[in-house]
Amino acid sequence: MKFDIDGEELNRLARWLDKLAPGRAESGREYLSGILIDADVESATITFSATDLESYGVGISKDAIVRESGRVIVSARLLAAIGKACGKTETLKCQNVSGTVRVVGKSATWEMPTMDNQYWPEFEMSGDLSATCNTADLVRAFTRVHAAADKAMMSPCWGGIAIEVIGGERLKIATTDGYRLAVAYVDCESFVTEAHVVVATSALERALSGSETSGDTTMSLSGGTLVVSGAGYRASVRRLAEFPKWQRLVPAELPSHASAKVDVKDLRNALACTSVIRQSDTPVVMELSLGELIVTSTSGAHGSASATCEAEITGEPHEFVALNPQYLSDILTGIDAQTVDMRFSEKPLGLVVCVPVDKSGDVMDDYLHLVRPIDLARRTKGAP
Repeated sequence: MKFDIDGEELNRLARWLDKLAPGRAESGREYLSGILIDADVESATITFSATDLESYGVGISKDAIVRESGRVIVSARLLAAIGKACGKTETLKCQNVSGTVRVVGKSATWEMPTMDNQYWPEFEMSGDLSATCNTADLVRAFTRVHAAADKAMMSPCWGGIAIEVIGGERLKIATTDGYRLAVAYVDCESFVTEAHVVVATSALERALSGSETSGDTTMSLSGGTLVVSGAGYRASVRRLAEFPKWQRLVPAELPSHASAKVDVKDLRNALACTSVIRQSDTPVVMELSLGELIVTSTSGAHGSASATCEAEITGEPHEFVALNPQYLSDILTGIDAQTVDMRFSEKPLGLVVCVPVDKSGDVMDDYLHLVRPIDLARRTKGAP
């Protein structure tokens, strides 16, 4: 194997694939901590692949000069480190010599041992085309919802993210941890009447991290995998078997009992001020009064703190609503508009629905976040 490749291109591909390769592979499967390099003279392309058996990523370099075909596996960590160390404008010469891969740069040379590639797993990397959407819009939607996924992975469905195409021109992305639900919508070109897939949130995050922000991303279904493709990369992610019926939680209409429109930056600052004395398990209490929203946190021996935000209050506010502060921070992170509209149901412990608001004051329909308030009465009594 022998080829020349741009240093910046190697850095981009190796950095992404290093995220897919496990840091420590099991005994006898050390090759899973590596990146497979496959150079082909006839097609004049080089592919770089990595997998953790949950997802499989392939980066394609068409600008490299292939002088000799070959197929080897090298350490993902070492290749990523070399890509980071080399100059961005420098052309690297790579060659497989006697069980090692030698990378020669302008002023440095590296050598890496190769691994046995006969057991390298292969994923299905093509399928039936389901939808195409703008890559930046897809990444933005994923960024908005992924914080609501369950981090503990208590069952096969928790920790998953649902992607749904129901004809028309929209893609729905949703995830939940049982206490909150985040849903984002992406405009797309649909090629099927209906499609529904559930994949691990962490796997999809690693797959999308290989994409460029420009151009389009296509999604294809093939048996037990979702194939995500973009300019110069392709990733295959295993599908999960089940997911909670999240559609049942989304209200047909936004709650109208009470509403508080507040500046996202002001609310974020209020949370920061109350966090000075707040402990990790301490809820924040929100009170709605005429023209303002008051955020309060009480932490026993550590004291208390409160902060006030200007707000447009409508309806009949409850006396107070208690929320998990981390959930509230995640909501504000997902909202890239200047204003958030917090809608409260008739019951004090009913769902709180948060949606972004545009500059004209109208609710934007591409994102919503539902969160369940904390019952302070049960918490005081020590009830589970």
